[in-house]
Amino acid sequence: GLTWTFHLRKGVKFHNGDEMTAEDVKFSFERWTSPESKSAQKARFKTNIASAEVVDRYTARYNLTAPWPSLPYFLAPRGAAEGTILPKKYVEQVGWEAFEEKPVGTGPWKLSRREVGSFVEYEAFTDHWRQVPQFQTLRMLKIPEERTRVAMLRNGEVDIAPISVDAVAEVKGAGFNIVTVPNTVSFRIQLYSTYLPESGPLYDLRVRQAINLAINRQELADSLLPGLAKAAAFFPAAPDSLGFPRDIKPYPYDVQRAKALLAEAGYPNGFPLDLFAGALGTGLGPEVNIRGAEAVAGYWEKIGVKAKIIPTDISWLRPRYQKDPQSELVGKASTFNTTAKDLAVLDLSIFFFYSGGKGGVRLANNVDDLINAALKGTTQEELVRYSEEAVRKLYNEYRSVPLVYVSLPYGVGPRVTNVLYSPGFESIPMFLEYAKHK
Repeated sequence: GLTWTFHLRKGVKFHNGDEMTAEDVKFSFERWTSPESKSAQKARFKTNIASAEVVDRYTARYNLTAPWPSLPYFLAPRGAAEGTILPKKYVEQVGWEAFEEKPVGTGPWKLSRREVGSFVEYEAFTDHWRQVPQFQTLRMLKIPEERTRVAMLRNGEVDIAPISVDAVAEVKGAGFNIVTVPNTVSFRIQLYSTYLPESGPLYDLRVRQAINLAINRQELADSLLPGLAKAAAFFPAAPDSLGFPRDIKPYPYDVQRAKALLAEAGYPNGFPLDLFAGALGTGLGPEVNIRGAEAVAGYWEKIGVKAKIIPTDISWLRPRYQKDPQSELVGKASTFNTTAKDLAVLDLSIFFFYSGGKGGVRLANNVDDLINAALKGTTQEELVRYSEEAVRKLYNEYRSVPLVYVSLPYGVGPRVTNVLYSPGFESIPMFLEYAKHK
C-alpha cells in the first residue's frame, strides 16, 4: 500500500501541442509541494508522499510514507488542484511568470484572454483527447450583484447564471429554465460543546433528541426552499459521500415524543436557547439563514424551547467556534451551511474531530479514534467502515440538528439546452458540456 502507479493515456495533448507524459506528472508534484507553492493541500501531499518518479514515458509512480487509499479523490478536480498536470517543457521554456500570464493545460478549453476582476475567456481546444466542445468560445464573467446577473440573463447577455433561491420564481416566471445541482449545500443547526456539562440542557441526550423530533423537515424544505430542498439526515456529509451509511434516514417528526423527552430530562416547560443566524457558511444568503432560524424557532416553541435569534455573521462566529473548548458558545446554537465533501471522513474531521485548534469546529469529543482510523485506513474498505461507524454514533447521539439538503439553482437562457454538470457538492458546479444552440 505504499505506492500508487498511474498508467497515462497516450496522445493527451497540452494546448501548445506537446504530449503529456510521466515527466509532467513528476514535475507537477514537485511544483505543488515546493517552497514556492501556496497550494491548500501542500502539507497533506508533502506529509503523505515521499516522492514521485518516472517509470517510463507513460507510467508515473507516487511513493508514499504511509498507505493513502483515498489519494485519487485528492487528485480529482473537486478534491484539490494538486491533480492538475503542469507542462514541464513549456514552463522550462517560458518561465513561471510567462506561464502565469499564458497558461496551458490539457482540458477541452484553452485560455484566449482575460481581464482581472472582470472575465476569463476560453476557446475550444480542437485537439482534445475526449471531446471537442460544441461552442467555439466560453466566457466566464465575474458579476457579484445578483440583480445584474438576472438582468443580463433576461437580456440575452449571458446564457447561464447562478441565482439565489429567492430569485427562482422571478427567473422561471420570465420563461427561463432552471437547472439545479443536487445536494449542493447542507443547511443545519449546529449545537456547540454538547459534550461539556456546562452546556446545560443540551448536555442531555434526551434534550438533543427532543429538539430534533420537534422539527418537520420536509415541511421546512417545502416552505423555505420549495422545489430546491429535501429533508436531511446528517451533515455535512450527504448520501452521495463515500462513507455515508445508506440506511440512516432523517429524524421523524414527533412533537408528543419530544415533549415527553423534555419532561423526562427535567425540562417540562422547556428552556431558553441562543440561536445565532445570518450568513454562516457558504451557498445560502443571510435571508435564508434567518428565515430558517425563524421556522425552527417556531417548531421549538411548540415544545417550550424559546429560541432567541441573534443576527450575526461568519467573521464573528468563526474565531469562537474554532476555540477548544468553545467557551463563548457552550450550550448555544447557530445556523450553518456548507458544501459536503466526496469523502465523508473529511467532513467528520472538520466538524467532529480535535485538530489541535487548526480550524476545526469540534462538535463532539468521542469519535476521534474512529475518524483517525478512517483517515489512516490502509484500504478503502477501512475508510468506509470507520466513517460509517462515526456517522452512526453521532446520528444516534443527536449531536446537532440537520435540516435540509439544498440544490442550488442556475438560470439558463433559451439558446442553451441539455446542460450537463458534474453531480456532487459544488458551490460552483463544473459544467461538462454546453449543448448546441437551438
